[in-house]
Amino acid sequence: MFDFEVDESFPGRRNRARDPNAPETRDSFDAPPTHVFLLAGDGTVRHLSLGRLPAELGARGALGPRLEDHLARESRRRAAACIADAAAGQHRECEVTDIHGRVYWTRYEPVRSADGKGEGEVLVVATDISYSRQMHHALVKSEREYRELVENLNDILFSVNERGYLTYISAAVTTVAGYSPRELVGRPFQQFIHPEDLPSLLASYEATLTGVSEPSEYRIRTRWGDYRWVRSHSRRATRDGEVTGIRGVMRDVTERRRAEGALKEAEQRYRSMFDNAFFGISISTPDGRFLDVNRALVAMLGYESAEVLKAVDIADALYVDPKQRNRVLDWARNGDSVTPIEVQWKRHDGDVVMVRLSGRAIRDEDDAFVGFECIVENVT
Repeated sequence: MFDFEVDESFPGRRNRARDPNAPETRDSFDAPPTHVFLLAGDGTVRHLSLGRLPAELGARGALGPRLEDHLARESRRRAAACIADAAAGQHRECEVTDIHGRVYWTRYEPVRSADGKGEGEVLVVATDISYSRQMHHALVKSEREYRELVENLNDILFSVNERGYLTYISAAVTTVAGYSPRELVGRPFQQFIHPEDLPSLLASYEATLTGVSEPSEYRIRTRWGDYRWVRSHSRRATRDGEVTGIRGVMRDVTERRRAEGALKEAEQRYRSMFDNAFFGISISTPDGRFLDVNRALVAMLGYESAEVLKAVDIADALYVDPKQRNRVLDWARNGDSVTPIEVQWKRHDGDVVMVRLSGRAIRDEDDAFVGFECIVENVT
């Protein structure tokens, strides 16, 4: 901190006791302290006025006659150049650091006499900007950390203005679609949407601008010409109450969509095999309800439809001897499968048929018996 002999007669200096507990002294801590120096051309301090007196300055007592003596080594050459330029009639400004590490923004003005001629003296006004500089560094650090966080997310952050032009997109888009953010910013998002998905996405975009927001799934064109599925969540953006566009996050869901497509295809194949098998197939619960039956079983038992058959009580409507039902359940409950067993069932018209049952138990994640998948063959 600057610490020089104080000249109480310096212009503008008010004579008052420097009581650190006085209200005017406490108030001075709320604003950056400003120090005014009058220097000779060689940098010697002739006068010092402390308009705001921080407590750490203490009492009078100069540490040295030259301003440079109280500056950090890296600031001395810079300050000396500014002093020399000001002594020669130029106005200079620069940032310096004192020997205690406090940062000051300093202005150097040449002192002129009434006739406008220079006197070789320099007026220095030094404002302590340490706190604001610390806040600036903290803000820069926070912004850098935030940007690193955003840029390393797997999800893509984006913003679009009210005309549909991309104003920001995070670096994750490169991994997903091959574009650099610079290639996309300033272009309308519609250019990158699959034509089949564009109408619904435009409707979703317009709804989001009105405040109605729902997740959307659509395909985006990659740099390589193919398409990938993404799922996005968006919210409208406002400034001073005016809608400026939307902001959102999107995630690549291509693999999930492929898995869902493969699962759907497998389910369709299974359903086709289930429905078109020449023998009866059923899935039932331990309490005697059909969950599913195929067409062959419906025809075998003479019912009008699968829905009618699924409505019956298996033990009462099908088994001639209900005890046989209990035996089948015991086998399924105590093992994973039922070896072929022949039992008598009743058709819808009352005729008795001999059927051969085989199948497996269905168990939940706790290994509890929750159902029975059965193959039924008419062996009458």
